[in-house]
Amino acid sequence: MTIAGGARPLLCSALWLPIFDEFTDPLRVARLAAEAEEAGWHGFFVWDHLSWPAPVRQVADPWITLDLRFAEAWRGFAAAAEGWVEVVSQHGPEALRQVWLEVLAGRSAPRVGHVLTF
Repeated sequence: MTIAGGARPLLCSALWLPIFDEFTDPLRVARLAAEAEEAGWHGFFVWDHLSWPAPVRQVADPWITLDLRFAEAWRGFAAAAEGWVEVVSQHGPEALRQVWLEVLAGRSAPRVGHVLTF
């Protein structure tokens, strides 16, 4: 699919999945997301509603549900990026502050990716 000038759109197609009832199993959702990507879908989104109508019996946490897919994507990226991206892991608010100040000052190398946890 192309748009004016021959450019490709950033997002062509996406699936939106309600993570209710039979779609509350994170493993099932991760498999569906992987299958959607293999089938050529450009996005896979889950609902994150705060309330839902009856007869919904069970609702999954969207962050927990997508965590497996994020982990799969990270493993794929890390393998592909080996050798050209250096991943630096740091922990705590002081690490976040230090990295933020380095980025703002322009002292952060483009080939360094920071993973910050608390």
